[in-house]
Amino acid sequence: MNDKNTEQNTELENKLKNEKRLEYANFLFIWIIRMIFIAAIVVSVVLRNVNTIIPSILGTVLVFLPVLIPRLTNFHIIPEFHLIFALFVFLAMFVGEIGLYYETVWWWDILLHTFSGFLLGLVGFSLVYFLNNAENVNISMSPFFVALFSFCFAIMCGVFWEIFEFSLDQIFGTNTQRSGLVDTMWDLIVDTVGGFSAALIGYFYLKKDKESFFIKLALKLISKNDSIRPSLVRLKDKIDRFKIEERIIVKKPYNDKKQSDKNRNNM
Repeated sequence: MNDKNTEQNTELENKLKNEKRLEYANFLFIWIIRMIFIAAIVVSVVLRNVNTIIPSILGTVLVFLPVLIPRLTNFHIIPEFHLIFALFVFLAMFVGEIGLYYETVWWWDILLHTFSGFLLGLVGFSLVYFLNNAENVNISMSPFFVALFSFCFAIMCGVFWEIFEFSLDQIFGTNTQRSGLVDTMWDLIVDTVGGFSAALIGYFYLKKDKESFFIKLALKLISKNDSIRPSLVRLKDKIDRFKIEERIIVKKPYNDKKQSDKNRNNM
């Protein structure tokens, strides 16, 4: 019995060490990206290059955004999501805009929009997946409607992004929508392909209950924000992989609370 406990403790220690190494590597990589964007701002100002100043400033703001979110909203972003977001901003704003890959590499815009559509679809899937399993939400959606929500969520975000690009072009005279309607339509098409792929993966995950790398990340994200998530989420035995203590949070129904307040006033 003692040997088994020792083995479990050793395994847990190794897991914690690996997570620490991953956090340090993410921290270093993200700061390298931040310094590149800051250097790009300085170079753009010195050379008075208006075409690179806006993407440099926007990229800098975006890569520092995950640091501001926990301070403003008490929502903590796990290192893996932070790294994916920073890498995407670097590929889109620095390599794409400043490095002119959007103009010289024809498939660069298609690649990034497909990837962003896929990621947004997974984000939408995780949101409705955990909401669908929350005990204080009296609704249960089928795998089809969970996948449909994630698909629509990805398309909605893609539409908002195209509106953002159009606003930039109209206000600042930039050229983010290079070929106008054609560029916008292709962006929305590949966003749809990426979102559909994520929805399809989520659908088969719910039907067959197979392990998923993204579901593991989503569980880890939930554990980091336990205090602000909506009541108890039924994570069952999956939550044990992250050594999270499952707590049963019992909340009185809303009607009971109203009745209690009424009785108190009558007294």
